[in-house]
Amino acid sequence: MKTIIPILIILIFSSCGRNDAKKNNSHHDDRKASCTCLETIKKDTTIFATDVRLKKETENDILVFHCASVLTGTASVNDMDSNNEYCETMYDIQCISSVDSYMQLSENFQYFTGKLQSQDLFFEDLKRGKDYYFELSSAPDGKIISISRLNIN
Repeated sequence: MKTIIPILIILIFSSCGRNDAKKNNSHHDDRKASCTCLETIKKDTTIFATDVRLKKETENDILVFHCASVLTGTASVNDMDSNNEYCETMYDIQCISSVDSYMQLSENFQYFTGKLQSQDLFFEDLKRGKDYYFELSSAPDGKIISISRLNIN
């Protein structure tokens, strides 16, 4: 019983601090929270990324990005008459790395913005320089084979 009380007190204080910090920050201020990505990004995995840039190397396109820790959830949404029900994905950005990560882009990657798009649209989105968030999926060889632009405002 003596060990439970200090643990409860620590949990109460740590949860209060986190909630107060979130109330005082706007969505974009959450970017100030920094986290670290895996030192080496594993092959055949999915990564959330922002601040994505393209770097050309001899024969390869390399994506340079800051990885993000993102919580995802799904909500069922319908209109007032309970018609037209659909599922919507929700995202909560926990933190963003301040260190650049690098991954090679596959020549035949697929790009999605809700539906399949052309690769050219991905490159146009990068040129716009907006604060997009992407979900990057890699193949067993470590190259990015799928990129999805997330609907995060």
